[in-house]
Amino acid sequence: MGKIITYKTEEKIINLDGKSIKYTLLFKNVKNLTCRFKNYENKLYVIAPANYSYTKIEKFLQEHKRAILNWVEKSNQQKFNLTRDFVDGEKYLLLGQEYLLKINKVDKKQEEGISFDANYLVLKTTKDEKEYKRKILEKYYKNIAQRIISEEFQKLKNKYSGKIPNSSEYSLFIRKMKTKWGLNNSKTRTITIGFHLIFACIEDIDYVIIHELCHCAVRDHSKLFYSYQGMLCPDYQERKRDLNKNIHPFICQIEMLGSLI
Repeated sequence: MGKIITYKTEEKIINLDGKSIKYTLLFKNVKNLTCRFKNYENKLYVIAPANYSYTKIEKFLQEHKRAILNWVEKSNQQKFNLTRDFVDGEKYLLLGQEYLLKINKVDKKQEEGISFDANYLVLKTTKDEKEYKRKILEKYYKNIAQRIISEEFQKLKNKYSGKIPNSSEYSLFIRKMKTKWGLNNSKTRTITIGFHLIFACIEDIDYVIIHELCHCAVRDHSKLFYSYQGMLCPDYQERKRDLNKNIHPFICQIEMLGSLI
């Protein structure tokens, strides 16, 4: 099969054991009917062949209702507060470590910015306005993401240039990416990494960079691709689980970094 094409998207609701479950229905040029839970979006996606009837789709969901209801229950238990007030005690991630926010009001003669005190992320600000504090914090996250991800990319590219064909030809972009950790573009010889990876630990960041570097040699996710990835990042499955379990939910929580993630 060639490129996967989405023909139609619909927002639907189905009743499962008395509970109304919302889901997004995607009609695509695929052979099988499947459903996927995206915890970081708190959404259920159903992917159906273009010629499938709604009756077949609803029957499929009823047959898999136990798994769906279990997911909904777990999702409700793990819901995060999607607002940020930038006050003392809010939790923030940086490089896989959790910090409590501490607001430090300074006068105009002192420098604004971010510092660290044990397990506290200290935001030094001259103003109390929510938007003003958000911009200080967002600027810090962007700057440190640019520096650290760039350093890791260059280090890994240099280290594995002899093991991954074509990788030495690729350059790096770091930008906002909502649905992917990274992207390899063979036409432009570029690898793009999302700013939001700065929430993850260095090992997780390296896993994503190595994953995209491996695509310099193998475009698809074939056995050959995973042989490269397994050789260069033996714990890649653990790293992937960590990103999906710990970082994706946090990205949902950080509404204040809307222009970053």
